[in-house]
Amino acid sequence: MTLFLEESARLQTEAMKLGTPMFMERDEAEKIAKRLSSLPPSNALGTILRQNTPIDFDAPPFGPTSA
Repeated sequence: MTLFLEESARLQTEAMKLGTPMFMERDEAEKIAKRLSSLPPSNALGTILRQNTPIDFDAPPFGPTSA
């Protein structure tokens, strides 16, 4: 448990260095996903990084989800 808490604190400290989290609306995320889906997989991440597009990894997946 101690190791988990130490690592969690370290990650939180690193995350704080990145600044305020930025979130996008679902429609915006879907537009970006559609645009990226037309690219070869090797180019998708590079495109995100070049555009400095914030990513909310905790957001629910877009597209149909089971209720």
